[in-house]
Amino acid sequence: MQSNTLTKSKYVRGLRCHKSLWLLMKGDVTPEPHSELSKAIFDEGNKVGKKAQELFPGGKLVEYEGSDIDEKIAETKEWIASGESTIYEATFKFDDIVVMVDILTKGKNGWEFYEVKSAANVYNTSSEVKIKDIYVNDIAIQYYVLKGSGLDISSSFLVHINGQYVRQGPLEKEKLFSIVDLTEDTIDAQKGIVDELKTIREALGGDEPEIKIGVYCNEPHECEFKAHCWKDIPKDNTVFNINGLKSSKKFELYESGVTMFEDIRDNFSLSDNQRLQVEAELSGKETVDLEQINNFLNNLWYPLCFLDFETITQVVPEWDGIMPYKPIPFQYSIHFIKQEGDRPLHLDFLDEEYSDPRKKLIDSLIKHIPKEACILAWTDYEGRQIRNLAQQFPDYSSHLLNFDKNIIDLSIPFKEKYFYKKEMKGSYSIKKVLPALLGHSPYSEMDINEGLGASNSFKKLMSKKDLTPHDREKIKKDLKIYCKQDTQGMIDVLEHLTQISLNY
Repeated sequence: MQSNTLTKSKYVRGLRCHKSLWLLMKGDVTPEPHSELSKAIFDEGNKVGKKAQELFPGGKLVEYEGSDIDEKIAETKEWIASGESTIYEATFKFDDIVVMVDILTKGKNGWEFYEVKSAANVYNTSSEVKIKDIYVNDIAIQYYVLKGSGLDISSSFLVHINGQYVRQGPLEKEKLFSIVDLTEDTIDAQKGIVDELKTIREALGGDEPEIKIGVYCNEPHECEFKAHCWKDIPKDNTVFNINGLKSSKKFELYESGVTMFEDIRDNFSLSDNQRLQVEAELSGKETVDLEQINNFLNNLWYPLCFLDFETITQVVPEWDGIMPYKPIPFQYSIHFIKQEGDRPLHLDFLDEEYSDPRKKLIDSLIKHIPKEACILAWTDYEGRQIRNLAQQFPDYSSHLLNFDKNIIDLSIPFKEKYFYKKEMKGSYSIKKVLPALLGHSPYSEMDINEGLGASNSFKKLMSKKDLTPHDREKIKKDLKIYCKQDTQGMIDVLEHLTQISLNY
């Protein structure tokens, strides 16, 4: 028999969409597996949670493994009765809802609890006035269960990452985390919880709810059951495929009866690039602005370097000068052409000491790239990393900023639509542009085939756990193959632009 017991995550899911919760708890539809991004967020969340416990040292931990929910609840009650003042993962059940509290601590006026999030962006706007509803609802259901369990709760808090923290020297946990008092918001939210629980339970007691698709299918993250609910939506050439169009605008079209590209009226507000995507898909016509392509090509010079970085981010910075979520280059690929007509020479760097890679990477970069070289990169991403490195390592600033001055963005002809064909799907990502030019994707057969996969693979190397020597060598080889393909791909793109210039 399926259990109707809710948890805080199931309650929050139910607020987002009754159908999603029903499918999770009652349905026989297999959810989509977690993405690389979801797994990375989960892993970082666990690390952040453990680090936040150090803000309240000396507490007792209710271990996740090795006991069932009833045993966790019993252990929590025992520790409270024995006078423990701080408990991590304290577990309670009330009204058939189970919650595990990240940090529960005894304050001057009663018990306080802290919900820990690895996110830095927790506000609805940049004004830092109103916390996003998802976090308030998460804390509100915990308050409901704790109060219902007989605990005297005086305060509730959200602990989140301070995205502006810069590590210098030993980690300063008090600066790494920001703590927001949500007691007032939590108490205000209690008014609606009983009614919300009633509607959620009514939905769970019936057949699969009939709920239309909406923005909640993708926000705050893509639902694992989207494929089930969207099975009648074609994969291509729908309003949902329009690149850069806000989700609310896509559903405005969809709810007005417009699903396919051919149904979009001329008077619907689309940007020039979005209109081009739709029209190119319907007509198959390519866009070529030969004058602009020639202007772009004429601005290049030799020696010519194609540069691509792979980066990681750290929520808890391990090295000086690092901010949470700020990219840290650990690898690069360069294809170097000394003069026109020369065969490209491949050069690369991959940190294999798994400590702070930045200075080693800078030294290698300076060795490999002549000061006067024209550097081609895709978007301004590499330029931003070089400017960050110049700020973090002032002794290298002059040399690095000279590199930055010589960077030319190879994505510009596609971003500005000097050249466009329908296979690019409205995007100027190299992962879309390259297959459109080559007729196939060189990334499709690779074990590492996108940036997040490269980042996660390098983090596995850094962890130095659960990897055989063969596994380690395989990851390093795959990282080098992937990064090399990015710069080889840029060579292919430049060759195609050159052919367009010569043949049109």
